[in-house]
Amino acid sequence: MQSKWVPPGIAGTGFGPLWGLPVRGNTSSLVPSVVDRVLKVPDLASVAGMQLLSERYAVSGGPSTGLNFLGALEVAIKTARRPVTVATLICDRGRNYSPTYYNRTWLAEHFRRHGGLAALDCWRRAITYWMSGTDKGGVDGVEGRSLLNYGSDECGTLNVM
Repeated sequence: MQSKWVPPGIAGTGFGPLWGLPVRGNTSSLVPSVVDRVLKVPDLASVAGMQLLSERYAVSGGPSTGLNFLGALEVAIKTARRPVTVATLICDRGRNYSPTYYNRTWLAEHFRRHGGLAALDCWRRAITYWMSGTDKGGVDGVEGRSLLNYGSDECGTLNVM
């Protein structure tokens, strides 16, 4: 199967083979038998989630933390019973990404083909707006509405493989 990973994408990262040097795009950290759900998340949506977690909640993580955050929100909205509790992992410290995923100049250069800063800022607005619970018509837009569908409607589906 051909890899759909494109630089500087986040998808497909991991620890590489169990023995030997890690290979970008291959992972041994995924055990398919324990996976019950897979979500397609644009790279810049993950970066937006990561940045918002840091700015609003003082939770500093990397792009995989942003990905997990958005995944947790998706699971929460699709869970019928209320209240709902969803746990996720913060995989690494955000300070490791200061020169890259927290740097707008780096993001503009490396994610130009995925919509650049305009797409990043759109995802930041979409996540913030969706989390506020208010849709464009002034009605509750959170109950039952997918964040990823909302963001894709607002920002396009750039880099969704």
